[in-house]
Amino acid sequence: MHQQNRGKKPTSTTHRAVMDEILRSVSRSFYLTLRVLPQGVREPVGLGYLLARIADTITDTSILPSDQKHTRLIEFRGLVQNAPSEREIERFQTPLEESGPDGITSRLIKALPMILSELEELSSKDRDQVRSVHETQRPVRQGPCNVGRRLVQKKS
Repeated sequence: MHQQNRGKKPTSTTHRAVMDEILRSVSRSFYLTLRVLPQGVREPVGLGYLLARIADTITDTSILPSDQKHTRLIEFRGLVQNAPSEREIERFQTPLEESGPDGITSRLIKALPMILSELEELSSKDRDQVRSVHETQRPVRQGPCNVGRRLVQKKS
């Protein structure tokens, strides 16, 4: 959380600015593509993409043994499908944050509470669409681009 917001819940505007920064850092081309989408589509597609990148990070991390990755992906799906408590999110994040003190991976994992909070702030229709994409996503390596494509198709 930003220093000036200590003790206060960040606003959605603050979250969006941070998420824009993360989107820019994880995929500049996807970030630029989002800018040309209709305003009402940008946030759900961006959130869906970030969630897919987190799933991809879990799959690619070297800190988890292969046999634990599938379990962690199922746990992650549960976090996306439900409105988890802060404690549940923290318990999930802790082993993954060991992937390094900086870099994209660490930023994505640290942003998980904010991303899930923004997911809950979406309209119920948009939230259900983002969740349905992650519900149908098998816990195996699938490129995050599939998520963005499915979300845009559902909105059309």
